[in-house]
Amino acid sequence: MNKKIICFILLGFILTLQTQGQQLLDNNNPSIVQELLRNSDRFLQNPTLTVSPNEVSFLSQSHIIFSGLSSPQDVVKIELFNSSQSISLQFLQATSNSIVALFTGGYSGLFQGRITLNSGVTVVSQNTINIRVKIDSISPNQGNYKGGVLLTINGSNFSYYSSQVQVFVGNVQCTVISSSETQIQCVTQPALNLVNQQMNVIIKSGNLVSTTDNPNNTLFKFINVTQQPVITSIQSQTSKFIRSDTVQITGQNLFAQGVTTQLYIGQTNILFTQNNQGLSFFIPSEISGQLTQLVIYVGQYGSTQPQKFQIGYFLNYLFGINPDQTVYVYNTNQFQLYGSVSVLSQKTQIQLQLDQGSLGSFDLVIINNFFYIQANYDLQKQVPTKITQLIIDGQNYLANPIKLLSQQDQLMVSFDIRIHPTDSKFFQMKLRPNAQYPNLAVQSLVVKGLQSKVIDQLIQESANTYKYQRFSSNYTDISFVAYTNYGLANYYGGSSALYSIQVKITQITQTQNVKTGDLLQFQISQPSKLQYTMNVMCPNGYIDQISPRFSGLDIYQVLPYQQRGNVYSFYFPTIIQRLATPQNTCDIYIAETDVSFASQSQQDNIYFVENQQFISSFLNEPNSNPQIDVNPNLKVGFTQTTYFLQQFKNAVIPQKQRIYVQTIQPQTLSANGGEQVFITGNNFLANSNTVQTTQVTLFGVSCVVTSLTNTQIICISGQKTNYKLPEDVSQYNLRRVLQVKRQDTLQDGSDTTQILIGKESALLLTHINLKIDFSDQYQVRLFKNQFLDQQALFVPYNLNLVLDIGLYSANQITFNNIHADGQLVIIASRDVDVHILKIYGNGSISFGSSQQNINSKVNVVIDQTEILLSAYGKNVQSYSYKLNSVLKAQSNVIEVADSYVNLQPGNKVMVLATSLDEVNEEFVVQSVNGNQITVNTPAQSTHTNTIESHNQQNGTSRQFNIQVPVIQSDRNLSIKVQSCSFINIYNARVECQNSLQSNIVKNSFIIMNTQKNGQRLQINTLNIQNSAISISQHLVLSSLNFKNNFIILSKQIDFIEVNSSDFANNYLQAGVATNSQTTSQFTNNLIVSSNFCFTQQQVQIIQANQNMCFSTNSFTQNIFPSMIQTNDLAFSVLDLRQYLIRNLPIMLTSQQGDRFAFAPDSSSNSKFFVVANTNANPSKNSPILQLNDNAYNFFQSIIQNVELQGFNKAQQLIQYADQQGQYFKQGVFIIDSLNLKSDISSSAQLFNPTINDQLKQLIVIDRDGSLTGKPQNIISSNLIVPSLNCALNSQNLNSCSSQIGVFQATTSGSYNGIFQTTGCLKSLNDLPIAILDGTTYTSDLNESLNTFVVGLTSQLNFKFIDRIFHNQEYIPCYFNLEPIFIQDLTKSFIAKYIIDTSKWSLEVYLKQNSKAVLMSPVTSLDVSTCTHGQYLVQPDGVQLCIQSTQGQLYGLGISVFLIL
Repeated sequence: MNKKIICFILLGFILTLQTQGQQLLDNNNPSIVQELLRNSDRFLQNPTLTVSPNEVSFLSQSHIIFSGLSSPQDVVKIELFNSSQSISLQFLQATSNSIVALFTGGYSGLFQGRITLNSGVTVVSQNTINIRVKIDSISPNQGNYKGGVLLTINGSNFSYYSSQVQVFVGNVQCTVISSSETQIQCVTQPALNLVNQQMNVIIKSGNLVSTTDNPNNTLFKFINVTQQPVITSIQSQTSKFIRSDTVQITGQNLFAQGVTTQLYIGQTNILFTQNNQGLSFFIPSEISGQLTQLVIYVGQYGSTQPQKFQIGYFLNYLFGINPDQTVYVYNTNQFQLYGSVSVLSQKTQIQLQLDQGSLGSFDLVIINNFFYIQANYDLQKQVPTKITQLIIDGQNYLANPIKLLSQQDQLMVSFDIRIHPTDSKFFQMKLRPNAQYPNLAVQSLVVKGLQSKVIDQLIQESANTYKYQRFSSNYTDISFVAYTNYGLANYYGGSSALYSIQVKITQITQTQNVKTGDLLQFQISQPSKLQYTMNVMCPNGYIDQISPRFSGLDIYQVLPYQQRGNVYSFYFPTIIQRLATPQNTCDIYIAETDVSFASQSQQDNIYFVENQQFISSFLNEPNSNPQIDVNPNLKVGFTQTTYFLQQFKNAVIPQKQRIYVQTIQPQTLSANGGEQVFITGNNFLANSNTVQTTQVTLFGVSCVVTSLTNTQIICISGQKTNYKLPEDVSQYNLRRVLQVKRQDTLQDGSDTTQILIGKESALLLTHINLKIDFSDQYQVRLFKNQFLDQQALFVPYNLNLVLDIGLYSANQITFNNIHADGQLVIIASRDVDVHILKIYGNGSISFGSSQQNINSKVNVVIDQTEILLSAYGKNVQSYSYKLNSVLKAQSNVIEVADSYVNLQPGNKVMVLATSLDEVNEEFVVQSVNGNQITVNTPAQSTHTNTIESHNQQNGTSRQFNIQVPVIQSDRNLSIKVQSCSFINIYNARVECQNSLQSNIVKNSFIIMNTQKNGQRLQINTLNIQNSAISISQHLVLSSLNFKNNFIILSKQIDFIEVNSSDFANNYLQAGVATNSQTTSQFTNNLIVSSNFCFTQQQVQIIQANQNMCFSTNSFTQNIFPSMIQTNDLAFSVLDLRQYLIRNLPIMLTSQQGDRFAFAPDSSSNSKFFVVANTNANPSKNSPILQLNDNAYNFFQSIIQNVELQGFNKAQQLIQYADQQGQYFKQGVFIIDSLNLKSDISSSAQLFNPTINDQLKQLIVIDRDGSLTGKPQNIISSNLIVPSLNCALNSQNLNSCSSQIGVFQATTSGSYNGIFQTTGCLKSLNDLPIAILDGTTYTSDLNESLNTFVVGLTSQLNFKFIDRIFHNQEYIPCYFNLEPIFIQDLTKSFIAKYIIDTSKWSLEVYLKQNSKAVLMSPVTSLDVSTCTHGQYLVQPDGVQLCIQSTQGQLYGLGISVFLIL
């Protein structure tokens, strides 16, 4: 087309737009034009936006930086894109003009960067980023076709995660043994069909393949070689292969011209020396002691056959072992063992094997070539008699068993200790005479200071005098463990002044007026194994009445800046201005300090300096008046393990400043740097300070200051490239004091956090944390050596460590201990098993995190833990399914009703029992085809869905739908731990002993076990959802929300106790006993295959709707219909086997012990619909209404608002004797019935027809006749009194028309606050018999019940008689009147105690809510108007009014006094 035509067309298009735009403006619609203008900016390149680095790997995660942004806070989307695909990136952090995003790998090619702002504008980077893995060269380029060639691949963008790397030579895999970002080493496999053929070496990850600039550089040729390397012998100096030993290897073809020979032990490359016999090497200390393989690689010629190799040890000596090969056990089950072994390392694993039972705790410390074990054995198991094996790295070094000898008495010893009079290098120790053990002899000795020091050169000089080598470190507290011929004994040696070599200290710098940064010098005569420190102590204006040692003092501890010979130089610190003090001088102490772990420095900072009480007090300073306070002291940089040597009184008059930092945000900083940090505080402009003179150092890295005001500093954090761990973290076990690397005074600057205002150091009232993330390849390269391959892992307070255990070389990783004061997140880039012997500290450990789930298969076993854990397994949407119809016995195909099944071969599933005739079964998945799951073994029993309808009497149809659940029982993350204290559990399988605590449990499988039969399991959480809990014992469950869960029984139990506000949509194989004190929701739960369905253990309102019970022996143990609120039906029950109600052994009371009074439910609607049989088996069950199998208490059974079907065959409705034929000898059994709809036959017997009615102690209240055919009260003969108006009915039972009350009179016990008299005739322990006045006592009528039934609005008279001499009246010192039941809560009755009131006086107390209130007598008592506890004294006795009070039945306590 002609160019002029194109120009005319464009010009016309522009004019048209201009005209339309003008029309829009003329129409007062400028918003549309503005939108057009905004849209015109989209997809334009921003010339300043760049992405870096230029290349990243598709194998692993990488950080990508978008630079040149004016407003990074407006970014809503971050991408990489090209013409065929786009990649969404995860936002990590923003600075003033850039954004850091996370690329997770899995793509390759050339991409541009693209960001989207919240305005909708999209900005594209000017440059590109290449995602690839590139091979530059390989070595060797040919090798043995039989395999075994160690192939080295050089290039870029590789991965430290060897599990993510697959190397192929053509199509022959090369097994990776090590990997870094620039080099991979792998061992070729046999290629029998490729002799003399060349193949390219490639790196693969899924469908992604490496590239190369020159394919010829990646060619490898398989060749036939005749010089196959062979090892003929491996010998060492000691024959044990101990560390530092020299090993000689002989063989054939171990070297060749122009070829590099490499020696590997496991995955460690070993340096060696070639000699005439072959090669020799020293075994390095870092080699693991576990059994591994030794291989020699000889370039293209291949490798030797792998040889088994394992480090050996020499057990030199065991301390504390008696000559007869015994060790003493003290404090019932504790023992300790010290030993000398050549040559130990921190990787050494030491274990003990007992002849029986098991160890309870096991603490191991390794120092140099000594180990120390402090252990005890589990008293719940068999008591061991001997130590059978001392296992060091899998090998037993104990030639003969060590017998455990119980030390019955605590052995006390005493010594006189002094520096040896003739040899100052030794101590002399003289044993003082011991009258109890005159032949006492010391066999070995352990000196215990801050470090356990084993003294094995104990030289006996005379009968009771010994000498041993002197040590020079200045410890304040020294103790000894003396192993004697009578047992072990501890001895406290006292002050260290006796033991240490005396130090002479001279102050060189005499200047008294000092300021921050001045240099002070001291001459110290002796070097120290610890560290000399200068401690400046200044008065702060407070009077501390609690800690007189540092009363009113601030302490500033300073490490030496420089040491030349015996002269130590210290920079003077910044002294903080506190309250005004009359004294301006400060003292200086020179001290020895253990700074190998500057102990408790950070802990003191967190628990003291950051304490809100201290901060509030500090911010109100300075104040002109001194104050009395118990928490005023500052201890800046002070370490508790400090031993003061010499004081210089009033040494300096310092300048004082008041510069402090209150907050640092963010409080957790990435090691990558580049974050904007906001620091708030005060006096940042002091001393004419500027941006240029402000220095911020965070973890030893400069934070570049960009802004400064008097109260705020803004800086950009730098990159952390190293992290200094304590030199010997194993000592933590022994010292058991939380000791952390100091961050504020160390001069090496590796982890210093300091804010300098000019030369003045600001006081930090807060701390920051450093995050090191081992999912970041760059950080792996920087910090790998500090954390990996350590069996004693330490995480200090200020560290958030994300540790990838997939970086460890072994598939089974054992940590002797993990000390976590900070936050440790364990992730796994590959499948691995982890065993942790002990976890302790003040931090937390999380397996995975909410941002980074563990997706590999990880099994964790934790022997002992003292800190909180978290678990985040692979996020899978569904863990439960429903059976389609039936799973027949002997079938191995499970067909589910769900259309999508998220299972893989190897997963485990459980088919749950829904009836008492079925059992739970677990299977391993073999394959999945649609909705059919094929499992490894056939089903043992048939599992069937139950779906059927039943109609109520009002015509309402009720649908019962019980579908068999099929749930996944395994998780990719499995944790087994005794003490289950978690923060959160997501998508994990957790096995606990006894108890579980967690905030949230979701999509998890929990197994609860206990080692003791009958011990209760406990779960305390805020929220459990979509999880399964397998239990074997009685469970007490407290969870605010408990929804969509499964409770699975591995052993039959009666019920679980539940305290939950919202309990909904759960599947349970055990009945529920609610134990909540407040109103709770109980909705749409299915309870199957249980002994009970639902029971109330507390009288509380429950909102219950649409709950279902299927295949249960009993519906309830105790239920209060008036306390259950429902919109329709609270419970439907199908397949009831035995009883509607089976009673609890106690009567429910409030927490204060007061009984409840229940008014009948006014609703006429049924709340409980109970069907005895299924349609499939209509005559299977013949349940009865009630069983009470406890004969020794009171019980009120309420049968109200219930509809029953299938009870028409019941011959007897109520069974009131227990299984042994006992009856209610110490209580009564009250059945309260109302609004019962049923098909019970009119010919059914109410009670057991064979039991003597005189002993029944039964009361049946049929309020509306729905139970017995007419309204009546049926009462046992021995409870009848004339005022009840009773007559025998058609079943020969006492039918009474009067409304009743029931009470008990007892003389046992007392009550808080009630005065106990002493002038009465009888003791409280005599247990007299209460009888009705005028009644002759017969033992077969009233054994010891003391329980009476009285008509409401009437009076019943009673008295006490002697249990043995029935004709003698009994006057108790004190007795109780306990109301048991009142039929109409608006009415009262009167109980009159018959006694001669001219001789005896009485006091009446109302027992209410654990208190006793003394009542006053009244002048008249009317049963229709009286209130509970009122009493009237009459000549022949005392009338007492009994009535319910606000729904409770409070007891009365009566004290009896003899009138003198």
